[in-house]
Amino acid sequence: MPFSDEPRRAPGGPSFTFDDNGVTFLMVCGGGRAVDTDHRIRAEQALGRRVHVIATPTAAQWFDPAEIEALTGWPLRSAMPGPLVPIFEPLACRVLVSPLTLNSLTKWADGHSDNLVISLLCEASGLGIPIRAEVSLGGPYALHPAVPRALATLAALGVQLSPIDPSFPLPPH
Repeated sequence: MPFSDEPRRAPGGPSFTFDDNGVTFLMVCGGGRAVDTDHRIRAEQALGRRVHVIATPTAAQWFDPAEIEALTGWPLRSAMPGPLVPIFEPLACRVLVSPLTLNSLTKWADGHSDNLVISLLCEASGLGIPIRAEVSLGGPYALHPAVPRALATLAALGVQLSPIDPSFPLPPH
């Protein structure tokens, strides 16, 4: 890339706003309940909210990006853009994680932001943005010893944790 004297935008930047602009970031992790994403989008939209879907790399492989964009008006996101590209416009004022899987739960609680979803969850919880996480842990996953600690950490950050329930949208900001 040749040298340029043009001003450059600083890398990164905020992804969230404290103003209730009606934008929900719907974070989708790679669990079986990801198949309900279209229902989660419509439930948020029924409340007059605009929904931007951000998926973990695993979950993103399970979606048709054209269908997500047709439902939301925004492209499905799963990877960080280049360092000088704004991450999101418009910013979001709330987050819904559905489903939240064991892998993402423990990474988020420990601050391992190795993908776009976890990075945004760490940012939102650090800022105090309203977050509801619909936990989807079946059988032996729920019995893993890391689960109680991770749930306690997220609860201490103010994250509203619930079992997955597609009829219960995030409360108003």
